[in-house]
Amino acid sequence: MDDDERQATDVFARLIRVTRMLASSAEVQTAYLDEINTGVDELRLEFLDVGSDLFPLYKAHGLIDHLDEEAVSAVERQLNIGVGDPEHYQEFFYNWFRSKNHSFWVETRRLAKIALNVLTRPQSERETL
Repeated sequence: MDDDERQATDVFARLIRVTRMLASSAEVQTAYLDEINTGVDELRLEFLDVGSDLFPLYKAHGLIDHLDEEAVSAVERQLNIGVGDPEHYQEFFYNWFRSKNHSFWVETRRLAKIALNVLTRPQSERETL
């Protein structure tokens, strides 16, 4: 495995890790955020750091196919709700998260669970690119 492939594999592993955190319960997410001493928007930022902008890297190394792209993109669209409105951005994330079962976070967790299942399926189940 060369350095480029190792980097792609490492970043893909981060995508799975942050997707797993987004799919976790509110209690697990809260404990994680307390542990790293940051706000709820960090969940969104961590996901976006390793999301669709890196599809070309993942594709170049055969790590993803169109099902992975669709699942990750669905989570990204969900996480970007409200971002276009900077005045209310923090309100969306913090107030919704505080309620723990707000429909935004319920849907985010649902989509993240789907994405996690897709991302972690065996490589043999991926389409050959």
